[in-house]
Amino acid sequence: MSLRTRVACAFSVAMATSSAFAQPVADELRLTIEPGTIVLESSQESGKTATDVKAERSILDVRAARVDAIEVSPMAEQIKIRAVRIGHEKNSSEINFESHDAGSAELIRQRFPNGKPQIERWVAEDADGNLVNHGKYVEFDEKGATVTAGSYVYGKQDGEWTKRLSLEEAQQLAKKLDKSFAAPFSSRATFKAGKLDGDWTLSDARGNLLFAWTYRDGVREGQSAEFNSKGEVVVSINYKNNLADGPAKIEVSGAPAQFTQGLMVRQADQWYPAEHGKNRTLKSQESQLVPVPFNIASSNWNENKIEYQPTTSTQPVKHGLSVMFYSNGQRESEGNYDHGRRSGTFAWWYPNGQQKTVGEYRNDVEESNWTWWHENGMKQASGLFVEGKKKDEWSLWNEQGKLVSRTHADDVKNVAQKPSTESTIQNR
Repeated sequence: MSLRTRVACAFSVAMATSSAFAQPVADELRLTIEPGTIVLESSQESGKTATDVKAERSILDVRAARVDAIEVSPMAEQIKIRAVRIGHEKNSSEINFESHDAGSAELIRQRFPNGKPQIERWVAEDADGNLVNHGKYVEFDEKGATVTAGSYVYGKQDGEWTKRLSLEEAQQLAKKLDKSFAAPFSSRATFKAGKLDGDWTLSDARGNLLFAWTYRDGVREGQSAEFNSKGEVVVSINYKNNLADGPAKIEVSGAPAQFTQGLMVRQADQWYPAEHGKNRTLKSQESQLVPVPFNIASSNWNENKIEYQPTTSTQPVKHGLSVMFYSNGQRESEGNYDHGRRSGTFAWWYPNGQQKTVGEYRNDVEESNWTWWHENGMKQASGLFVEGKKKDEWSLWNEQGKLVSRTHADDVKNVAQKPSTESTIQNR
């Protein structure tokens, strides 16, 4: 069981407020500072019965006053807020919150050789009797400035954590940094039960954001954005389970991009070469999926590391509409691909624009009724495919429209010509 303080600061009196982080106890404390008023209340968590916490709600009127101090005693046995009237330093008020069950956590201090604190942390016994971090955790530099701060719940990071980073450490995370960004940098992240859960942000000494990445249960999920020193978004990618997926903006292209299941969608055009002074003509136009190094392999806030999944292949995969053209500009074929597999209606034409073949694909094999035509427009063949195999009765006609045969699918041989890469009847 733990105590988490939530400070909502909307306090707009003469001087700034301060806040404190309480140590683990058996209940939840809510501290709210609003214009003119401080409200402090405790409430027993749902399902927690073994507590002996004094539940109360206290309100302190602090109009025309400033909050002088918020004090937290060890183990949050007492939280004290002191407000002082401006111009009347002797006229002060206090709010106290006391817990009668402070738990068994204890403060441990680790020191530098010069005796100054290096780490201050609270530890407690877990269910197996091991001493684990439990409560507030702070690391300092040799000058006494805070480097890292956050809290643990029985050995697992929980809540908001902050860390001061050098220029080199920031470059390790952000890769590219405008020269206008100023060190030191502040890395902030939210944890839940030891996993990243919420926003991980990096900002410079002036408060300018370098990035804001969103996590859910330890994986990159939702919108992630990177910024330049002017505050402009230079990279914006939506993630699902660590994979880039959805609309995006990428600095290298400057144009809107689209990802699906970790692959980037791109439009690829091929052209016939220009001949005899004429403009070149389009040969093919298709949508492709291209491997890119944006998918997350692991995220380690404590070590300032993001590892990306390797791109195992550089070969594009057809995905979406694919259209082929004859050199005279007429369509040759058209159909859709789903991650490299043909799906839905495919059609072919003769160079004069006459329909040649129409059929359906499902999971990259022929399905449903297929029809072929002669170049003069007369029907040539018609029949049924089931899971890529000819079925039932098939009909064949000559160029004059005369029925040549109506026979079982097993007897149909090479009834129509198609591009060699799309042979359907032959060898089926």
